[in-house]
Amino acid sequence: MIKEKPEVMHVMVASPYYLRKELLKTAIEDTKLLKYFEDIREIRAKKEAYLEYFKKIFGDVTKLSIDLHNSLPKFEEEKPAEKPIAKPQISVKKVVNVPEKNRIELELEEIEKKLENIKI
Repeated sequence: MIKEKPEVMHVMVASPYYLRKELLKTAIEDTKLLKYFEDIREIRAKKEAYLEYFKKIFGDVTKLSIDLHNSLPKFEEEKPAEKPIAKPQISVKKVVNVPEKNRIELELEEIEKKLENIKI
């Protein structure tokens, strides 16, 4: 059995320094993204821990509140005497059957009196 050697192909790169620089920049960005991802994981873990702690404390506060409510003396509240509610008086104007022309004239006179009372 003779092992075949793979064919080696060489390619000339026009600007190898530029490609190396871009590869290094990409590697640095990838490293920063991985670090950012790890930071997010830690923050999520802390968040879950704080939520569990909050739930425990909130449960304790709820229990203490119930105990306090049960330990307070019970008494009946006295209802204040109800005051009669005064109904507002509504003024009702009597409508006089006046011919349409006279009614319009009366309304115009009222409006003119109101305009005279308004000082500009």
